[in-house]
Amino acid sequence: MTLDELETAYAAAVKDAQREYDWYSRHRWSYVILSWLTRGLGAVALAFGVVLPLSNSTDAIHFLSFTFAGPAQAAVACIAFAGLVVGANQVFMISATWVRYVSAMMKIKTLQKTTELDWFALKTGLAEPMAPQDVQKALALFKALVVGSRQIVDAETSLWSAELVKAIEQLRALVSEQKTAVESLAKEEQKTREAAQKLASASTHGTVRVKIEGALERLVGPIKVCVAGRSEDRNSPVTTVVLPEVISGAHRITLAAGWQWQFAESRGRRPSSTQFNC
Repeated sequence: MTLDELETAYAAAVKDAQREYDWYSRHRWSYVILSWLTRGLGAVALAFGVVLPLSNSTDAIHFLSFTFAGPAQAAVACIAFAGLVVGANQVFMISATWVRYVSAMMKIKTLQKTTELDWFALKTGLAEPMAPQDVQKALALFKALVVGSRQIVDAETSLWSAELVKAIEQLRALVSEQKTAVESLAKEEQKTREAAQKLASASTHGTVRVKIEGALERLVGPIKVCVAGRSEDRNSPVTTVVLPEVISGAHRITLAAGWQWQFAESRGRRPSSTQFNC
């Protein structure tokens, strides 16, 4: 072989290694962007989760279509979101893939530089006609470049496969944990719903007994007792009025009746209708 033919073989080997390098360089940018995005969102959400509980505000917080009762609830949501983002980064191997790609690129570039220097050193000692052992040494150098770049790709792919299996196991464990948590929350919600139904079905009404004392002898005519929208009428004054099915709570009791006025001069009596609360 001539020196020009060896140069052609060297260029072909370099092109083959460069093709592997360019593939990693082209595909790593999407992982770079996603890695920075997920880590940035996680850091911001975590910061809000730490700062919000320190606020003295008790007002509700509105964010997009979400409404939180207060800073504490919003802080819990922020921390949960940060955990989800970090978990997604880990499960989908976003940052890890970026690191692997950069590592593979550096290894390929180092191999290219080493081969370039070895070829330059070998080429300075070559003269035509070239000895067979020199040709074999040059071809072995070019082969090492091509095979070495492929070995780097194979090693990176094997590492990716191992991390993929690990990520799937982590996702399975995460799904199992979330399933357990959701089932627990569902049970608690069912208990709460059943308790609410029992409370709703329980009687919320009672009987009110109104006892009239003191001025009963001065009441005349029909009387009417009102409590919480319910009323009881009596044709004449009585000492006790019972009102059934009154809703629970604090209520005003109203008594409407006729009242006897007494005058010292005439000692007469003049019935008059009046209404007072007791």
